[in-house]
Amino acid sequence: MSKFHSLPLARKFAVTFGLVCCLCLALGTYTFFTLRSIAAMSAEVGGDDFPSIAHLATIRNAMNQVRRADLDMLVCQTPGCT
Repeated sequence: MSKFHSLPLARKFAVTFGLVCCLCLALGTYTFFTLRSIAAMSAEVGGDDFPSIAHLATIRNAMNQVRRADLDMLVCQTPGCT
């Protein structure tokens, strides 16, 4: 600590700025690899699980159309509708 205390102010700023830059670089590297591993783990959700959800939505829309057609037949009073 006494070595840092005896340095001129400009040198202190240069040393601390360099230290902060190195820490930012290390944090950026850590964040990059962490987010990359999270993206790799979540890739199977998008590739395997999401298409099944899309098929379920298609099935739901088809069932809604069938229900609407059944309701139209029930509500219609003329023989031409059936």
